[in-house]
Amino acid sequence: MEQYSLTEILLDSLIDETGFEPEGDLLDRIAGSAPALRRRLRSADADAFGVAATLPIDVAPILAELLVSACGGNGRFDRDAADSFIAARADDAESPSVAVTLLPLAHDALGVERDCTACQAWLDGESTDESPSDADDPHHQRALLLDEVASRHAEAVDAWAPQFALRIGRDAGRLFHSSAGFDAMHEVVSGGSAPGLSAATVAEAHDMQHAGFALCDDVASLHGFRIALELLRATETVTASITAAEEAVVTEILALSALPAELAVSLVADLAAKALDSGPAPAPTRRLPKGKRRR
Repeated sequence: MEQYSLTEILLDSLIDETGFEPEGDLLDRIAGSAPALRRRLRSADADAFGVAATLPIDVAPILAELLVSACGGNGRFDRDAADSFIAARADDAESPSVAVTLLPLAHDALGVERDCTACQAWLDGESTDESPSDADDPHHQRALLLDEVASRHAEAVDAWAPQFALRIGRDAGRLFHSSAGFDAMHEVVSGGSAPGLSAATVAEAHDMQHAGFALCDDVASLHGFRIALELLRATETVTASITAAEEAVVTEILALSALPAELAVSLVADLAAKALDSGPAPAPTRRLPKGKRRR
């Protein structure tokens, strides 16, 4: 097992978790490589660690924008529209913060006015304040944006349909986390060490990763809530409406999470391919017959 690198471990874990594989023959090349070649993958370990640490926080604002730009009149996620939006987006384009994008959508979903002083005051405080538990423990679970908005509009969720939709929305966030490959990324970053990085840098990367996880959870939970609430209100019987809502949300979240999942696999695969191709090929070796020795 000595030849295994963090890069290869991350790539294998992402494939297992997301179901996506890199294009081409990279996996066959890795599997068929001699240990000396395979060890070249270690040269990409620091960059692979960086992908795992930063991808969630990098994609979260774009995912939030897609809830506006890539969801049709029925609110369903349209992958073709998402790809078109991303392709047309400049590489250096600045996205608004996730909360700024999602807050109006959450109010629309609840059927309340967007111009809400209570939620705006919460957002203003959220951008400047950090509780001690958040600062000391990256695993501290802060409240979802969806729950923060719902708590400030209790009358809008005081019925069985929105309450059940909130539960489905929270489950959607957890489903997104696993199907996007975030568990694989977290395993790499939470290991506590990375080639060439200090312990302080690794800890900072871990904090950043969890901040990204939380933002992506906000996106997924709100999207799940919107879909669920519409179906819970539209279907005649309670049992049928719950089944329809849960099934639709699973389909939607798997489609949305495919974007970061595919991106993660692609980025790590590119790093692995470049590492394998780096440097001269090692000279072949052969075992000399017994009794012989090199002069």
